[in-house]
Amino acid sequence: APETTVPETTAAPETTVPETTEEVPVGTLTVNATSNLFPASSNVVAGDEEYVTVTYYFESEKNVLNADFNLSYNPQMLAVDSVMTPYTNGVVVNAETAGVVYGNMSSLELYNFNQKTPFVSVVFKKLGLGETDVNLTVDNLTLSLANAEGVTDEAQEEGLVRDGVLAETSTKYSVETEIQAGKVTPVVPTTAEPTTAPAPAGSTYVVAGSEELCGVLWKGSPEEAPENVMTDNGDGTYTKVFTNVQIADSLQIKVVENTADGGQNWIGDNGGDNNITFNVLAACDVTVTFDSNTRKITVSGDGVQIVSDIEIKSMHAVGNGDPDDESWLNGVAWDPTGNEMEQVADKVYEITYHNVPEFDNYQVKFAANGKWADSWGGAEEGFTPESGVAFDAVYNGQNLTVNVPYEFADVTLRIDLSNFNYATKLGAVATVTVTEASQVPTTAPETTVPETTAPETTAPETTAPETTAPATTAPATTVPGTTVEQNTTTPNTTLAPATEDATSSTGATVKPGTADTANNGNNGNSTANNNNGTVKTGNASMAAVILLVLVSATGVVYFTRKKVK
Repeated sequence: APETTVPETTAAPETTVPETTEEVPVGTLTVNATSNLFPASSNVVAGDEEYVTVTYYFESEKNVLNADFNLSYNPQMLAVDSVMTPYTNGVVVNAETAGVVYGNMSSLELYNFNQKTPFVSVVFKKLGLGETDVNLTVDNLTLSLANAEGVTDEAQEEGLVRDGVLAETSTKYSVETEIQAGKVTPVVPTTAEPTTAPAPAGSTYVVAGSEELCGVLWKGSPEEAPENVMTDNGDGTYTKVFTNVQIADSLQIKVVENTADGGQNWIGDNGGDNNITFNVLAACDVTVTFDSNTRKITVSGDGVQIVSDIEIKSMHAVGNGDPDDESWLNGVAWDPTGNEMEQVADKVYEITYHNVPEFDNYQVKFAANGKWADSWGGAEEGFTPESGVAFDAVYNGQNLTVNVPYEFADVTLRIDLSNFNYATKLGAVATVTVTEASQVPTTAPETTVPETTAPETTAPETTAPETTAPATTAPATTVPGTTVEQNTTTPNTTLAPATEDATSSTGATVKPGTADTANNGNNGNSTANNNNGTVKTGNASMAAVILLVLVSATGVVYFTRKKVK
């Protein structure tokens, strides 16, 4: 008999377990936010609330040099609606994979966290009820102070987090985690302390940008553009007034700091890498003001409209097309008005090229509206996308490299701007698909033509005077000139001229490449060797050399051209 009563006495406590959770209303979602750097926090969100916002705040007496992190969540309970970081220059966020958000940031000019500032904030859409966790893992976080030139002082750099492990430091900092119901946009301080030291003595500032405004195209030194040198107001601010600017769309500028030691810093939107873009709706005076303490640029005028979004009227594939081989980009080299792509869905564009010959250095970018003002490329120079795999297209990024491993291939370029956010410059996705050509061309190669004509060299023996004509009229010296001129002017609507490629000595024409050595972007480097910022179009030059073959003593000359890839 006692054995039958044992289960009865133990069953009772099981019914009391739910009593401890009765304080949580039915139909709610409890969100628990954790991190290896930020404190844990929890909040209960009502069942009728559609969204929840999780924000991690950071404040430090030193600024941030770089950081990378990942934020994990349960995709069955939550879906990412938007991700916000306080800065856009040098920041990449990827939320494409369900269940995790990746982010990294890096700037030699440092990120200002001297006041309480959102490190990262994510708005989630609720998919379920009950309880769920959100965890932010900061893998690396480096702090630093700026030197006199406005870039990181290596002696002041210290790792607050290394490989996910929090280090001990004497630098004062504070962290906070906040969970709020609904879509919440955290406040980013607008009166933050300077992120860089005041400009070094002797620095000169020049406005560089669109030719319609500046008169010259992206010239940033006082010697190249003396008329665009800014006036020193004596309080750390500099001003340049452009008078009677006519109606224009998508004008772009940066401020170029020319230091006393000959260095250059190209400064863009919010002190970062992106060009400042604006429209002039009515003829007016346009005033550009630069604050050397905050590194902020403002553009003002009665008819000035700062561009806050982009209207896509057309999309174009732009790259190193070869006029001698129209299979790639229809032979058009670095022309943002050519190769208009087909709109296959809302803000999705495609174009396909057939029978593209084998080559490992085709280059391309995507440009909107037939201009260089808004373009998309890769995160770094030389990035070669995997065929058929979507990747994040970087606003005003680097040239993409397309590798064709087949004798002939079909290449499809696709860019999806349906989730592009102009404020953050994030959300664009592109795909490059390379497949073996479905129908290989049957035309004979150009290189076989001279072989069939060689035996005929004995016929014109009486034409000895012809030996001098080709020597003085050989087109080899003129073809590169016209090509280089085209390629050094067309892409440079947002870029100072790059250096010309050397002419090939092999007697062959070479597939146009790019020479982005004169990039005028500013990634925080105090020297002229910057590697992002203004639209880097790539300056391609084709070397065309005429091969002269002396066939007989009579001096008969034959001309042939051959492409080397």
